[in-house]
Amino acid sequence: AGLGKPLLVVFGEDDRRWRSSSAADYRAVPGAEVELLPGLGHSPLLEDPPRTATALLAFTTTHTARAD
Repeated sequence: AGLGKPLLVVFGEDDRRWRSSSAADYRAVPGAEVELLPGLGHSPLLEDPPRTATALLAFTTTHTARAD
């Protein structure tokens, strides 16, 4: 069952704590979107704030527009 809300999961592709292949589990959730950021590890927001913000803003823009 889905969450009933949009879901964005952001992974650093080089994360050593979580395998990027686990993104498939999140993609199986209805309404979920997964963003894999190449060259980043476990903390994309700290490692590359502008790139992470771009992903977050694109997601929120898309889902805010759908809610209107």
